Amino acid sequence: MFAIAKQAEQVFSEFKEIVQFQLIVSRTGERDELVAKIELADASIDEARLSVLLSERFPQVCRVRLDRIEYVPRGTIPQERQTIVDERKWE
Repeated sequence: MFAIAKQAEQVFSEFKEIVQFQLIVSRTGERDELVAKIELADASIDEARLSVLLSERFPQVCRVRLDRIEYVPRGTIPQERQTIVDERKWE
């Protein structure tokens, strides 16, 4: 996951509208799900447009696609955060 974390940093740094992000990996049934949680610089940013741009750019660099993008309020993601949080349960 280290390579994807570095690649994700590259992608998200291309968008000045994004001040903080975190990727969450979870598992639904037999399928892994990748969600990007994003904090924006301000509330006037067009989230729909940014989502389209990110959904196009992310797989070009990371070779995986985002299943969902969630915009969260500023301060939700800790400054000293893990880039990728793996919430999958292995039994």
